[in-house]
Amino acid sequence: MTLSEVTAHRRYLHQIPELDANPAQTLALISGVLRGHRCEYFFPTEGGLCVWFDFGKPETVAFRADLDASPVQEATGVDYSSRNPGRAHVRGHDGHAAMALSLAQWISRISTRKVSREISGESGDYVISWEAREKDFPRNILILFQPPKAAGGAEALCRTGILERYRVTRIFALRIWPGVPEGVIASRPGAFMARSNDIDIKITGQSARISYTDNKQNNKQDKNQDSKQDKNQDKNQDKNQDNKQDSKQDKNQDNKQDKNQDKTRRRRAC
Repeated sequence: MTLSEVTAHRRYLHQIPELDANPAQTLALISGVLRGHRCEYFFPTEGGLCVWFDFGKPETVAFRADLDASPVQEATGVDYSSRNPGRAHVRGHDGHAAMALSLAQWISRISTRKVSREISGESGDYVISWEAREKDFPRNILILFQPPKAAGGAEALCRTGILERYRVTRIFALRIWPGVPEGVIASRPGAFMARSNDIDIKITGQSARISYTDNKQNNKQDKNQDSKQDKNQDKNQDKNQDNKQDSKQDKNQDNKQDKNQDKTRRRRAC
């Protein structure tokens, strides 16, 4: 399997993004490529497709890929742009599907080998036949093309019982990640990717009121606001105090002048 073959699958899938529960164009492309290969493929549920390689082993390893696109208009301008208006592969699912399809082709090719057998020891004639290489695989292989979310996604596939029926003991999935250098596969033990979900929280206790949050930035802003308000209040208080003192001084001055005038009138009267 060459990189150019994987790229060709991805670019063709990129042109036919689908949102429907049953992505007919995508499934037709995948099944069309697999037709004629040494594998069994079937549709376990609406919108899903599985590829089965039976090597006669007690356990099976599965590989999963998703198919659905996003409800956006592509504006990349590349010659393999989306042909379906308002739909585009912008999350890399076309790449995931292309890699899973290429994996199925590769397994089909290496699971058998061409063998030359001599017909007679003296004639030098040979016959070409194919011989299974089942002993080279420690487990059976199941490739899962997961149904779109509109058809129930992974949950719908699991409900079919296919994982139990085909004795799947482990599943691998690969996600395209632009931040990882080319040629590098990133992984680690335990949880790796996050998912979105709804969480309901019930808090029991006495009601209370707070004035500040634990956010330092908010506290800083609140502190600056309080400081500004305090300065304005102090300024207004000083201004009121000054006005009050001025008013008192004016009043005292007026009273003094009135007294002097009364005193002058009394002198003239005498």
